[in-house]
Amino acid sequence: MRQWRWCLAVNGWGLTNDELQKCHYHVAIPANPDYSSLNLAMAVQILAYELRVAYLDRQQTGGTPQEETPYPLVDDLERFYQHLEHWIWLNIILE
Repeated sequence: MRQWRWCLAVNGWGLTNDELQKCHYHVAIPANPDYSSLNLAMAVQILAYELRVAYLDRQQTGGTPQEETPYPLVDDLERFYQHLEHWIWLNIILE
């Protein structure tokens, strides 16, 4: 079974860019543009409801979860970004 976690932010602050970069998926809940902020409890309830509905739908249809390609670890991503930056400097900026 694949492990996962929710990263939630307190009302009015949000997650930092560093925290967001460590997440493999981001979720945006559409809201009324006149009052676009949801409190944390409301957001958790909506996400839990949507996950439960998707789970029950999969159970009823007999669908099997698609095998996903494992995401790289944060350290692997960091090494990739460092390599990419080095390559860009050598091949684009310094030429």
